[in-house]
Amino acid sequence: SRSSAASDVYKRQIKTSTCWLWTGHINNCGYGRYSGDSLHSKYAHRIMFYMHNGYLPKYPRVVGHTCNVRNCVNPEHLIDQSQSDNVKQYTKEITHCPKGHPYSPENTYIRPSGARKCRECHRINETKRRGK
Repeated sequence: SRSSAASDVYKRQIKTSTCWLWTGHINNCGYGRYSGDSLHSKYAHRIMFYMHNGYLPKYPRVVGHTCNVRNCVNPEHLIDQSQSDNVKQYTKEITHCPKGHPYSPENTYIRPSGARKCRECHRINETKRRGK
């Protein structure tokens, strides 16, 4: 039932002085996942947002974290925001690409969505793709 699923969601968190950290499964991107099948979403922060607000944002809007902690499910930290604003918010916190190259002005391409792309990674991938 929905009420037992909600109770289960509340049991899978640790409340710190600021964030409520999800203690269930965490995916490889750092987001909490819930495997219960009676709720609208499998992402823990989206479930918590729905439980407290009664709706989920429709794309291109998303549930964002004001705290920038991906496994936080504190409803006071969860907001309805545009995908573009969400990407911009996170990219300010990240100074290097996943391969370790700096996001410097000369090494960074800004996509129309606001997401950053590492020019060095792109160059390496293109070289591999072309077989050189």
